[in-house]
Amino acid sequence: MILKSFKAAFVAGGNDYSAALERVAGDAELLGELMQIFRADCNFSVMKTAMDAGETEKAFRAAHSLKGSCGMLGMTDLYETMVLLTDELRHGNLEGARLIFPKAEREYGKVVELIDNNL
Repeated sequence: MILKSFKAAFVAGGNDYSAALERVAGDAELLGELMQIFRADCNFSVMKTAMDAGETEKAFRAAHSLKGSCGMLGMTDLYETMVLLTDELRHGNLEGARLIFPKAEREYGKVVELIDNNL
């Protein structure tokens, strides 16, 4: 169940709660479950490990999946950062992706903290 504190914190963090709720046909309980699934997803760590190992294609697949999830869930700042990072990886530019990664890591951390502290 989505708590009012989560909704308030999510919106205060620059995310689009209304759009996320609309994508699940107004089912706040389902949205809460999807947030928990997002939290348990390992694509961020897979992407980081792949980037560290120079595995651009593997990093791209994880980044692309993460981008879709955070876009669907209204995680605006993380989504916008993942669009940039994914585009760099799509074009094989690992160094460009590495320049964007610290911002992605910060934005991801903010979302994870919101979920951990409010759901």
